[in-house]
Amino acid sequence: MVWGTDSKRTGVEHNRTLAYEVCKRWNIPKGGDVKPLLELFHDDATFTNMARSDISPELGGTRTKEQFEEFLGAAVQNRAINLQLRGITAQEDRLALECTSDMHVNDHHYNNTYHYLFEIRDGKIAHARFYLDTFLTKKLFEWVAETSEE
Repeated sequence: MVWGTDSKRTGVEHNRTLAYEVCKRWNIPKGGDVKPLLELFHDDATFTNMARSDISPELGGTRTKEQFEEFLGAAVQNRAINLQLRGITAQEDRLALECTSDMHVNDHHYNNTYHYLFEIRDGKIAHARFYLDTFLTKKLFEWVAETSEE
């Protein structure tokens, strides 16, 4: 079944199920495939990280689905992404998730807290906004750069 085509699930119930599916598919092993996660998003979906682009240009701003696929695909080439769902708020056309991550980069442990706000259209995610601790993410980018320099 293609996600979003189950006519038995609509509105809040569907969106709660979508929340669990997002977190399940966002757990991507090192070198894993990001496409199963992206199947939950419309082809014209946008992905906006609310980090300020002037402070964190590699993170902040809005990406298309293709750009986000490239960004996420690069992230999992050298490390796994593990996301744990901590809370859900679902409405007819919006979905909010509270999550934490658990990743290891070199000898460093990266554990961040996220708030995802999704706008839902026709059972799939049309727009995604991400909120996170940018200081921790900046440290993550530094750790990744250390790996590249070795």
